[in-house]
Amino acid sequence: MLTPRALRPHSVEIHNALPVKPLGSPKVIATTLNHVSFAGTAKSRHTQMDTRNSDEFVCVVDCTDCDQPFKEPEDWDKSPIGWTAHADGDFLIHNSMTYTIKGYRIVRPFGNDAQLVEILCQR
Repeated sequence: MLTPRALRPHSVEIHNALPVKPLGSPKVIATTLNHVSFAGTAKSRHTQMDTRNSDEFVCVVDCTDCDQPFKEPEDWDKSPIGWTAHADGDFLIHNSMTYTIKGYRIVRPFGNDAQLVEILCQR
């Protein structure tokens, strides 16, 4: 563990979409990630014509404390073992709310293996 579990009190369920095959319906693999941090801000801008939401949330996963390994999206598409974070294709669920994954950032302080993954998402 790189970070204490007291700083990561949340659990999320990440839903990874499998690569679509011809004549097949899209399938999803769900993975529960325990002991993650989840924080963000919900913003709305009201104009005369409409309302625009710019929610920004970050889920930080300590990969050294995960049951399933993290894989880069390109590698996961070839062999869907573990979990990944496809931008605009995957989503996660936290406290019964669904969030679309908009991107991710890998932090590797001690070598080439992913140690921390920051998942950026929106409602």
